[in-house]
Amino acid sequence: MFKTYNIKRFARILRSLVKFTKYLFQLVINRNLFTVISNRLRVRRGRQPRLLPFPMSPTKKEWSARRINKLLNEIPFAKNYLEIGLSAGKTFQNVKFMLRVGVDPHPLFALDKLPKQSTVFPITSDDFFAICEESTFDLVFIDGLHTFEQTYRDLIHSLELCPTGLILIDDVVPSDEFSAMRDQMDSQALRKKADISGSSWHGDVFKVILCLSDHHPELSVRTIVGSGNPQTLVWRKKLSTKIESVKEFQLDKYMSVKYQDVFLDGPPDCFFVCSEEDAIRDATFGIRSQTTFS
Repeated sequence: MFKTYNIKRFARILRSLVKFTKYLFQLVINRNLFTVISNRLRVRRGRQPRLLPFPMSPTKKEWSARRINKLLNEIPFAKNYLEIGLSAGKTFQNVKFMLRVGVDPHPLFALDKLPKQSTVFPITSDDFFAICEESTFDLVFIDGLHTFEQTYRDLIHSLELCPTGLILIDDVVPSDEFSAMRDQMDSQALRKKADISGSSWHGDVFKVILCLSDHHPELSVRTIVGSGNPQTLVWRKKLSTKIESVKEFQLDKYMSVKYQDVFLDGPPDCFFVCSEEDAIRDATFGIRSQTTFS
């Protein structure tokens, strides 16, 4: 028994060593090693880390960057990328678009030395869209405030700046009723009171997909499930279609919708659940078939 334990322990150590060696090799190849070392020193001194100057290959847990880069590979003309909600910038720094724009009122990284062709606006998404009328983007990733009305507003504004309408929305399938609560503090407090482990919080972003199903037949939807955090891809069925926001009173009816009303038997049909590969295939085919770049 003792011998078996030692073998298992050695195997774990060996796997960790191989994993670290691969990571170190990638840092060297991608010219990011100096920044990683520098960031460790910055954090120790109480300063915010800097983003890596060059994109890295996403790990299994970095599904957002992986999916975004796959979309980029399938759309030859895509160059400009917009991300709403940056947090520590893990996705933003690893997407391989020629031009990257990020928006977050409180980014968790230093802004004094950003990667080339990258711009970050430390303001709210509403303020950003108010001043960004002439820019256009080929893909938008929405991972901002996890509330229905804000995410819907970000989506409508993004569609105005994105001719293809190719939008990736995060946090669309809550893990349970606590995860689906609008307030993060309430979610965590009630989860703890119920003696349920975990701290996941998705908010009520899922209501955006219900709204799209009810009011936006001009948009196609595919929800990726099974290879990381569920996310929904949205794109225009016809690239020339202008997308109008629904009225305030129409949005109000979704405020009373609960997790149990929607996910009792899993994601409903209107989410169009599929694999990551199928979602990317459908979205890029829908766009490429309407352009001269296909």
